Amino acid sequence: MKTVVAIFDAAEQLEDAVNRLATARLDAAVVDENSLAQEPGSVDPVVPAVVPGAAAEVIAGRDAPNLIARRDKNALDRAFRARLDEDYGFPDDVIDAYATSFAHNGRFVLVRADDKDADRAVEMLRASGASRVNKHD
Repeated sequence: MKTVVAIFDAAEQLEDAVNRLATARLDAAVVDENSLAQEPGSVDPVVPAVVPGAAAEVIAGRDAPNLIARRDKNALDRAFRARLDEDYGFPDDVIDAYATSFAHNGRFVLVRADDKDADRAVEMLRASGASRVNKHD
């Protein structure tokens, strides 16, 4: 069994890839900030952050700073690394390389398939605009 890993920069390309793979009945998983935040049992990595220079607003009769949601990058990195380790068994050096792309907003599609289907998946992922596609044993 092989694992094909594709990295996408744009959500539209990722969606196209997932649709192609689904049509071909290939088992694919999307790993990005949103998917990691929504996994059962995960700690919600969205935490409030004070907007610098923002004026306080009156909320329910009290002054409070303007808050926006900010992803906890460290929690996301840990969740990403754990997913690649536990679910796919990648070695640390491979995980480290992928974590760098993930930290720069990379969106990942991972496909588990036999040799023939893995080659088909590589072709589909490249046709969808993946910035990088790798096949792992």
